[in-house]
Amino acid sequence: MAKLTSISHPLRVDFLPPSSHGLAGQLGMTLAPGRKSQGLIGQWDRDLITDLERLKHHYHCDRLVSLIEDHELVAIGIPTLYEAVRQQGIALSRLAIVDGGTPTDLETYQLLITDLIQALSARETIVIHCHAGLGRTGMLAASILVTKGQPPEAAIAAVRALRPRAIETHAQEQIIYKIAAKI
Repeated sequence: MAKLTSISHPLRVDFLPPSSHGLAGQLGMTLAPGRKSQGLIGQWDRDLITDLERLKHHYHCDRLVSLIEDHELVAIGIPTLYEAVRQQGIALSRLAIVDGGTPTDLETYQLLITDLIQALSARETIVIHCHAGLGRTGMLAASILVTKGQPPEAAIAAVRALRPRAIETHAQEQIIYKIAAKI
């Protein structure tokens, strides 16, 4: 099986339509930049700097939101991700969530959502990632949409329209409903 690289498969960001959140900025979802691990479609062997340069220059990313745990950085071959993001001049927001899981501290999660909504209001281009850009990434994107008034079903559908396997677990779906109920 051929390796999937940053050249053969340039980093793709799926952006939610601005009408879904009603803010001036852009909200996108992607897989981990520089990822080196088995994926659904093959073996990823991406280049971190190439991916970050694409985020900055092609997508005009102002802020990268990372939802992976520290041990995942090593496991997927990107131990220098956060330093490299800063060197590219991209702002970094982090919240470690277990792969396939949900936030352990809902208050911290809601503070992140509030911060990202403020950044989107200020016209920032924000890109969210986890390992594959599906479960945790989709959960956070949909949580932002419900915070901005979308019903949970519509928020989940909007995310899955762009990334069909997004929001991978029932627990992740339930977090979106919990966030909606707190508004």
